[in-house]
Amino acid sequence: MKNTTFPVLAFTIAALAGLSGCAAAPPKHLLTPSGHLTTCPSSPNCVSSEAPESNNHYVAPLQYRVSRARAYDALLAVLQHMQRTRIVTKQADYIHATVRSAVFGFVDDVTFQFHPNDKRIDMKSASRLGYYDFGVNGRRAAMIRHRFNARLKKTPGNG
Repeated sequence: MKNTTFPVLAFTIAALAGLSGCAAAPPKHLLTPSGHLTTCPSSPNCVSSEAPESNNHYVAPLQYRVSRARAYDALLAVLQHMQRTRIVTKQADYIHATVRSAVFGFVDDVTFQFHPNDKRIDMKSASRLGYYDFGVNGRRAAMIRHRFNARLKKTPGNG
């Protein structure tokens, strides 16, 4: 007789992982009282432009030469065209979105803080749950940067 315990156990573990990903509570704070993005935890499932450059969590901030309004619209358009992404908060100099993974439905938080005087947008992409993200947040930040820059190149008056 064939042993069916392993496939059933594997399915149960996968289903529970998926359910726990869906049930992860949103973070209480995404910005510090001084208006900076909160720091990444020690786990390797987060990237931030406000991490020290020598840190594995570091990604460069987004830069722009257009008006803040055009940069804001370009970033918003990038996020709105990303699969499984929902814009949670839109404020004058801040955007918070969530991205749900395709297989298990894990939720990641993606946050952006605009600094119009520097024409810089700090960004953070972080998993809500787990320890490893297999580089997903870093690749997401790189993809957002690429699409943001491409959109700005199409924007009239970007010089």
